[in-house]
Amino acid sequence: MRNSFNIASFSELVQETKEDPEKAQFYYGARARYLPHRGVRVSATPALLGGVKSARRFVFDVAEPTARRLPDEPTPMELALTGIASCSVKSTIAGGSSRKVDFDALAMTISAELGQGSDERLGGVKVSDLSCGITAQTDATETVLSEIAAQVAERSPNHRTATDKTETRFLLGGQPVPLPVDDTPTPGPGRSCTVARRVAWLSGTQLESRDAAGEGGVLRVDQPKQLAGVDWGPNPQEYLVMAAAADIALLAGHAQELRTGESGEWVVDTTGHLDIRGLMNVDPAAPIGLQTITFTLRAPVGTRPADAAADVGRAAAASGVVDLIVRPHPAAIRVC
Repeated sequence: MRNSFNIASFSELVQETKEDPEKAQFYYGARARYLPHRGVRVSATPALLGGVKSARRFVFDVAEPTARRLPDEPTPMELALTGIASCSVKSTIAGGSSRKVDFDALAMTISAELGQGSDERLGGVKVSDLSCGITAQTDATETVLSEIAAQVAERSPNHRTATDKTETRFLLGGQPVPLPVDDTPTPGPGRSCTVARRVAWLSGTQLESRDAAGEGGVLRVDQPKQLAGVDWGPNPQEYLVMAAAADIALLAGHAQELRTGESGEWVVDTTGHLDIRGLMNVDPAAPIGLQTITFTLRAPVGTRPADAAADVGRAAAASGVVDLIVRPHPAAIRVC
């Protein structure tokens, strides 16, 4: 035990996945529900951790990025950045503990610069820049800390999901939704804004995420009990899939409203698959980031399938969270 991190439990998990690769297959899920005039509510759904089902029930009311919001309502992008940074902080604690480094404090500030996407009416955005900086109070030298940060950039699953190209699938009525191809490297001209979060380590697997300016509510981060946590909050992967589900539900509802003048209830179930052999360097061939992220949508009753598919395609193209996941966003982890 170091930094309140259970090294023995982690080593045991490594051995189990070497003996049985199925125990390395983790599936995380989220469900988002959009109702007109009421917005989006998103929750983590039960996870499947190496074949063992883990009950998960964390619920968030999600704010629209351009609307007046309550202090405790995160936007989809804030959920996504929390997921990426918390995964990196947790990986830093794990990596440092394995090298007998003691931390008194550790935090990451992550920021995403968002530029205007091609669908201005829907409020589409693209991520033009992603930056990550770690601050630490530790007995380690700056050289050692820089080595750990470089290893985290290579092995943190959510960081790699953002820096690599990640596949997504959209299903509507059990059928795949064809999506427009958009490999535009940068946003178009127009307004831009920056979203930033500061994720601080508390103890063991527990972290807190706040607005980088110290405003707004606090998002708790933890691990399931099966992974040495205490279920204090969603884990990093759950934050990322919740962000994606919430953004698509919100944008699909708005796309329908722009098309018809009104919207109905949209439900989005999102799942992400993680092979932890990549994270733990058990199998060099195993992917490190989340593999295919699947969106299963239910359109409002009475919506023609072709119209619903058009709304989904438009939402996917406009989503800043989907852009963050799908396109590679090079981002080294700086030691500040």
